[in-house]
Amino acid sequence: MDALVFGAGTIYREFYRPILKSLGFRQHLVDPRLDSHSELPSRDYDVVLVLSPPQAHFENFQFLYEQKIKWKRLIVEKPALVTRQQFLKTVGLFAHKKKSDICTVSPRRLSLAFSFLRANALLVKSIELKYGIQSKWTQMSASDAKYNSCVYDLGTHFFDAVQFALSNCVSGSAVVEYSKLSFNAFKVRYTIGSCNVSISVSRASYYVNYLSITYVDGAKSILPLDLNDTVFSTGQPFMPKLDTTNAISEFLKFLNGEDSLLFSPMDQFYPIIELLDSVND
Repeated sequence: MDALVFGAGTIYREFYRPILKSLGFRQHLVDPRLDSHSELPSRDYDVVLVLSPPQAHFENFQFLYEQKIKWKRLIVEKPALVTRQQFLKTVGLFAHKKKSDICTVSPRRLSLAFSFLRANALLVKSIELKYGIQSKWTQMSASDAKYNSCVYDLGTHFFDAVQFALSNCVSGSAVVEYSKLSFNAFKVRYTIGSCNVSISVSRASYYVNYLSITYVDGAKSILPLDLNDTVFSTGQPFMPKLDTTNAISEFLKFLNGEDSLLFSPMDQFYPIIELLDSVND
């Protein structure tokens, strides 16, 4: 099997390279620090990984289209695209592909907190999410600050997880009521359907990481945001059952065209792009 990889940074070295190696992929890396686009050993790949900085994703998509490179599945890191216009153009370029052939990674969907929220979404009135982590991104320069900022780095994952958890019972765009942004932190309040959402995230300080859920009857659940942790306060009797899974098994599901919680298809990118645009207005 053959993989074409755009970008050989930390996410490739720490997450994707071990998976590709364990599955026996031949890997071709496209990165300005390593080589160029000019000498691709093949024009036919089983999987393409777009792991470059987000502002370069659309350029990578255009390259695939213009060079008539064939591929079965494509994974793009979050944020998959950074403007509505890029999204619509990408849909046009790959109109011949199924929506599930182009996916982005959604690891937060696997967490117990968001599994619990999804199972109880019909009963939810409001959500408050707080998350803080000391991050290497706090040391980054101001270059490309917008796309390296906290709202693009961590915000896209939490926006996606909330949207996914509510998607069975809520439709429509998020309406932003308040946003406050800096390079290493953000706070956003918005409504989606009849549910009020408040998200506060920082890469420069530690919060007590939790998801607080208030139900229409006034009851409340508080869940930690560590992946697959346990509920530590809840007024609800339901506890979700998580299937045993790991990154490799979910990656194989995606390659085989099966549904995988770890990957969300292209038609689910747009609401996140809309929300990012609204927050940044």
